[in-house]
Formats: sequence, C-alpha cells, structure tokens
Amino acid sequence: MRSIPEFLAQIRRKWNVGIVILWYPILREPRHLGMVRALQREDPEALCHEVTFGSVRPGHGMIGSGMWVSRPPFGLLAETERLSRCVQALADSDSQASGDRRETS
Repeated sequence: MRSIPEFLAQIRRKWNVGIVILWYPILREPRHLGMVRALQREDPEALCHEVTFGSVRPGHGMIGSGMWVSRPPFGLLAETERLSRCVQALADSDSQASGDRRETS
C-alpha cells in the first residue's frame, strides 16, 4: 500500500498540468506533520494552509483544518491569507465573549 504523499506524487507525474488538492484534519495529536513534510519535500512550491481553532466540545480531537495544493491557481495564496485573518478575528471575538483563549494560526 502506498502512502498519501506517494500516491499524490504519482498523480502529479501523470497529470502534470493539473491542480491537486488534499484536505486533512488537524488533530490534537499532530499525526499530519509527517505527511505534510513528505508532501512539501515532493513539491516545495505547493501551498500548505492550516487554520486551528478550539474544540467543538470537550474531548473532541479535531482542532483545525489543513489544505495542501499542488500548482495552486493564481489568487489562492491571497485568499488563504484572508481566510486566516477571518478565522483569527472570529476566534478573538469568541474569546472575548467567553473569556476563553482559543488557538488559531
């Protein structure tokens, strides 16, 4: 069985003009880090965007969302930066309302 980075490398070789996108959850235990490092080694120019947020409920393991994009279209980097600012603003306003500090990036 191939790993996700190996499989996506094969797709990128066969479809050398296509945009390849992978979404992944960010969990409390950072199991995604090895995969993301391998993807970035394979395609250093790919866009990797992550946002983190507080748990939906106590004990919930997902604390964020990640997206890796090989051959990102024009404008996607600016839009992910805008999205990060929006998530940060929401987290800040939620923190002020609840007195709770949530982590964002």
